[in-house]
Amino acid sequence: MWTNIRLLFLGAVCSLFFVRADAAEVKPRCAEASRDCMIQAATSYLDGITHADGSNVLLAPNVRRTVQGGKFVTEGAEAIRKGLSGEPPMSGRSNTRFFIDATTHNVIAFTLLHVTANLGTGKPAVVHLVERFKVERGLIEEIEGIFSNEEGVSEGNSGWPDDTE
Repeated sequence: MWTNIRLLFLGAVCSLFFVRADAAEVKPRCAEASRDCMIQAATSYLDGITHADGSNVLLAPNVRRTVQGGKFVTEGAEAIRKGLSGEPPMSGRSNTRFFIDATTHNVIAFTLLHVTANLGTGKPAVVHLVERFKVERGLIEEIEGIFSNEEGVSEGNSGWPDDTE
């Protein structure tokens, strides 16, 4: 009987360990409210879109994402990570510029995404994307995005240089 109880206890402890390991959040390399740290968090999200992989995006557990003026709303880090895995294939991004409001911890990013095959049409596209990120302690707490698709081309240029910082 004691053996069965010990096995049940050991199984419960092990299952808690594995659940916690799977649910662990990505830890930021820096947590101060500096320009570099806020850009690092925003860049992790843009990279997650480009690579269709949210596993390394610096998201707070209770993050909220609003797209196209509230047409699409996603809440929680795991839901957003899952959504990123469904992004269409891309060859990269360009013309990324960051604007920082250090007082409110907001980062605004303008960028172009080079989609090689739009999931809806199969055609290439350039996505003109603007994202606002609220970053606290190195983690993204809010995301607000607006985008426009330019179908039929996968390469394009906004005419603005990339942010070199």
